[in-house]
Amino acid sequence: MKKFAALICAVVLALGIGAGCFAEDAETVDIRILATSDLHGWFVPHDFAIDEDSAQGSLTFIATLIAGHRSSHKYVILVDCGDAVQANRGVFH
Repeated sequence: MKKFAALICAVVLALGIGAGCFAEDAETVDIRILATSDLHGWFVPHDFAIDEDSAQGSLTFIATLIAGHRSSHKYVILVDCGDAVQANRGVFH
């Protein structure tokens, strides 16, 4: 999956660079590529190992960072590189 995400990024960059080379009124475009990987079930802002709320590393935390990038940059591409399941953050009862 990580190789596939890298391939997608390479194609997007190649298309963007290639399109700019052939445009008559070419302009520089700032493209931000963000990638997530190895989330391992950190979907909720809670650390189950110590049974306390903790947004650090959770999708809530990551979504806030991504929203910040998207609000300050026009072109943002988000790619998930996999490993989203099999949580090992703590013991689930």
